[in-house]
Formats: sequence, structure tokens, C-alpha cells
Amino acid sequence: MTSSARSSSRRDLVEKLSFSGTPEDVVEQIRTNVVPTGMNHVILSLCDPTLVGHWLGRKSDYDGVPHMKDQLQLIHDRVMPHLG
Repeated sequence: MTSSARSSSRRDLVEKLSFSGTPEDVVEQIRTNVVPTGMNHVILSLCDPTLVGHWLGRKSDYDGVPHMKDQLQLIHDRVMPHLG
């Protein structure tokens, strides 16, 4: 397998196993990438603005990234009702 094929496969895998965006985006991603597989569980891993800053090597407040408590509330209110 060429390095570009391996790289492409990794990107495809990351896109299928990672969910991001609005709650509606996440619902659609789960419906598209998880539900058809027959799996009925997902593992939730959240990241807050501080962690995003560490990953990017910048110290800043990322306004577009809600804090963990707010992310959990969004999942509870706007994602889970569509998957139950």
C-alpha cells in the first residue's frame, strides 16, 4: 500500500469515527456512519477550549468551542432525543 493510500485510509477512518459540528451535524454523522453498522453504542470524548488550544499550540479562548458542561447539555438536549 502506498503512503498516499494509507494516509487516505486514515483520513476516511477518522471522518467515520469522529463527530463534530452542530448537534444536528452530529446526529446526521451518527445516522450515516454508525447506525448502518448495527452498533448501538458510541464512546463519548469531549474537548474543551483549553484542550483545543493545547493541541493547536496556541493559548486563546476558542469562542466556537463550548465548555464541557455545555457540550454535555447540547448532547442531552439536541442529539440523544433523535437517537433513542
